[in-house]
Amino acid sequence: MGTMTRRSDRRQGVFGLRVTIATVATFVGLGLPSVAAAADTPLGATPYSGFDPSLTRAPYVTDLTQTSAYVTWATTSSSPGSMKVAPMINGTCPASVPVWSSSAIAAPDSLPGPVNQVSPGPPDTMTGRQFTVNGTSEFQSSVNLTGLTPGTSYCYSVFSGNAPGSNDLLPVSSPDQQFSTLDPVDAASTTPITFDVLADTGENYAYTSSSAGGDVSYPGQVNPNQASLFRQIGLSGADFLLNAGDTAYSGGNQSNYGDLEQTGTQPEVSNVFGPSYFPQTGGIPSFAADGNHGQNVTTLRVWPTPATTTASGGTYAMNAYTNQVDGIGGNYPDNWYAFSTGNVRVYVLDAAWADGTSAGIGSATGSLCTANPSYCRGYQADYDEHWRTSSPEYQWLKEDLAAHSGGVKFAVFHYPLRSDNATQPSDPYLQNSSANPNASTSLEALLTSNGVVMAFNGHAHTYQRIVPKQQGQLVSYVVGGGGGVLEPVQSGATCAAAQKSASVYAIGWSPSHSDPNAGTGSACGAPQVPTSAADVFSFLQVTVSGSSVTVTPTNAAGGTFDQQTYTVNPSTTITTPPPGPVPPNSQSSPAGTTTSCANHLPSGAVVGAAALTGGSGYYEVDAQGDVAAFGGAVCFGALTGIRLNKPIVGMAADPATGGYWLVASDGGIFTFHAPFYGSTGAERLNKPIVGMAAVADGSGYRLVASDGGIFTFHAPFFGSTGAEALNRPVIAGMNDNSGNGYWLVASDGGIFTFHAPFYGSAAG
Repeated sequence: MGTMTRRSDRRQGVFGLRVTIATVATFVGLGLPSVAAAADTPLGATPYSGFDPSLTRAPYVTDLTQTSAYVTWATTSSSPGSMKVAPMINGTCPASVPVWSSSAIAAPDSLPGPVNQVSPGPPDTMTGRQFTVNGTSEFQSSVNLTGLTPGTSYCYSVFSGNAPGSNDLLPVSSPDQQFSTLDPVDAASTTPITFDVLADTGENYAYTSSSAGGDVSYPGQVNPNQASLFRQIGLSGADFLLNAGDTAYSGGNQSNYGDLEQTGTQPEVSNVFGPSYFPQTGGIPSFAADGNHGQNVTTLRVWPTPATTTASGGTYAMNAYTNQVDGIGGNYPDNWYAFSTGNVRVYVLDAAWADGTSAGIGSATGSLCTANPSYCRGYQADYDEHWRTSSPEYQWLKEDLAAHSGGVKFAVFHYPLRSDNATQPSDPYLQNSSANPNASTSLEALLTSNGVVMAFNGHAHTYQRIVPKQQGQLVSYVVGGGGGVLEPVQSGATCAAAQKSASVYAIGWSPSHSDPNAGTGSACGAPQVPTSAADVFSFLQVTVSGSSVTVTPTNAAGGTFDQQTYTVNPSTTITTPPPGPVPPNSQSSPAGTTTSCANHLPSGAVVGAAALTGGSGYYEVDAQGDVAAFGGAVCFGALTGIRLNKPIVGMAADPATGGYWLVASDGGIFTFHAPFYGSTGAERLNKPIVGMAAVADGSGYRLVASDGGIFTFHAPFFGSTGAEALNRPVIAGMNDNSGNGYWLVASDGGIFTFHAPFYGSAAG
C-alpha cells in the first residue's frame, strides 16, 4: 500500500483536498499561527541582568570560521580586559572557564582594521576602541580566537582585566557563553546546517513619522516583538545568524546600537544591545550585511569580520568614492565576503546605498522604477557603484562563484530583488528581467548562472516569499520584519499582477499612529490577513540537509508559518519548487515535458479539479492531461499533445509550492512546480487509481483506487477498504485537515472514515 513514512517537520498552512470526478474539497485555515478572535501577542523576554556593572555590551561572536572566531564586548573601562575559552566536555562548560587565570587571552588595544580597501579614503577610523552612547564614553574589546577545531562547541567568559583579581563580567547565573565553529567544508556533506535570518532590526518605536503626529514609543521604550524574536533566535539552536542589513535604526550610530543601561527617545538609544534585545541570543555568531541605514564606520567596527573577508578575498573597509558615477562622492563602508560550512556557502553582499542627501545619491533618479522613481534612487546608486560589470564587488563575486562549484549557495543582501511593497519596491537594477536593460549581466543573472539557490533581503519591513516563474530568476525572501516599523504589502489588483510572474506569499502591517499595539494587517497570496503586528514581526530558520533546504518562518507570537522545503539538484539549482515540472520517477511521466494550459476544456471531459490555497482560484483537468486555470490559479504546464500510457483521472494542488500534481489511472504522477514523492506507475494494481489528495502539511500525498486501496507517499496510512467487498466503487478520497485522517466516498454516497469523524452520508 505504498510507503507509510512522514516527515518530522510540520508546516502550518491552508490545505485543501483535491480529488477526481470534479469533487470539491473543503479547507481549513493557514498561514498565521492563530485564527482566534484575540490578536496574537509577542512572547515575553526577561531582560538580561546580573552582569558586572562595568559591562555595557554583552559579548557576542562574529567572523566565525572553522578554526577561529572574534569575540566582542564593551565596558566603561579603557582596560581592554581578557577572555578564556575551552571546548565543551560532554555538552558542559568546564568549571575553569569563568575563573581568570594566566591562560586568559588579553584583548588588544585596538580593533581589527580594514581588509582589501578598494579606494582608501582619509585615515581609517575602524581601529579605535572608544565610542560614545548618548554622551557616555565606552570601550570595545575584540579578541581573535585562533587554533580552534572545526565543528566543535566552545565555552568562553570575558573579564574586567588581564591580571589576578579580574572579574568575570557575565551574570553569576550564566558565567559563560557558547558557540560552535563551522563544519569542515565538503560539497558532498549531508550533515545538517541550520542558521537564522532576519533584517531591519533595532527599533523601539511603533511609528516614527513625525508628520503623523509625533513618535509613538512602546511602553518602557522596549519593542516586545523584537525582544521576542531575539529570545527565540537564542533558543533556536542555529549555528549562526545572517542579518540582511539595517541593523540599528534610525542612523546605525553607536547610540542607536546602545548598551545594557541607557535608553532614550530621539535619537533612539540601545535599539540593539539593550538588555531585551541582542543579549537574548547568547551572542550567537553573526554575519551582517550593509543596509541603507548605517552607512558609516560603526557598521564595520561593531561586526568585525577580517578573517572571513581575507580568506574569501572580499572587502571589509571604508572606501572613498570620487564622483566617477552619478556625481557621488564621500566615504562609505564596503562589506562583501563569503564563507562555507559543510556543503553550504553563503555570500554576504553589499547591495545598499546611503539614504538622504543628494551628496549621497548624486544624480541617480531611480528611473527604472516607473511607478515612483523617487523610491529607487538608492537602488540606482547601489547599482552604479557596486554592480556594473567593472565594479570591484561584481568582479570579486564573479571570480568567487566560479571558484566554488557544487554544494548549496545562498546570498544575503539588503535591497529586495522583488517586493510587494509600495514604498520599498522591487529593485529592477538587480533583476534578471525585462525591466532591466542590463538583465544579462545583473546580480540576479550572475547568482543564478553560478548555482546560488536563494536570496535573503530586507528593506521592506514585511515578510515575503517570492518564487519567480521565469528561468534565470532567484527564489527570494524579504525578512524585513526584524523589529523596525512594520509596513503594509499590496493586495488586490497589484497582488494579482505580481502573482502572474511569481508565486508570492506576503504579509504586512500598518501601525497605528496613536497606539503601538494597534494597526491593520495586509496580505498577498496568504490565506489570512494578519490580526496582530506579532504575526508579521518574524525571522527565518533555514536548515540544509544534503540537497534539501527547509525554510521555517517564525513570528513574534512564537508561531511558525509558510514553511517550505526545496530540493537542490547536483548542479545546485533549486528543483523544488521552481517553475516547470520536476521530472518524476514514473512510467507515466513524459520526462518533464510540458505545454501551455488550455483556455477551456471540452464539455463532459473534466475528470478532476483542484482549488488554490485561500480559495482565490482553481484548476480543471481532463483525461488527456489538458489543464485549465481560473481566477488566481497560475498555469505551470500541462500534458496536452503528449501520448500517455493511461488516462489522467485527477489532480491535487500543492499547498506548499502553489504547483500541482496530475495522476493517471495507473498511479503515474506528473509534477508541475511541485515535488515528486513517488508513484505506482511501475506497480501492478488490483484496481485503477481514481484520485489523489495532498496531505495537510503539504509534504506528501495519497492515491486512492476504486476498491478503496490507499497508497501513501510521505503521508501516514490509517487504513483502507482494499480488502472489503463494496456495494459501489470508491470514486474519491478527502483529507480531514483538522486531524490528518481521511474519508473515502463511494459512487452511492457511502462514506468510509479513517482517523476522521463521521458526519453522515448520502447513501440510501
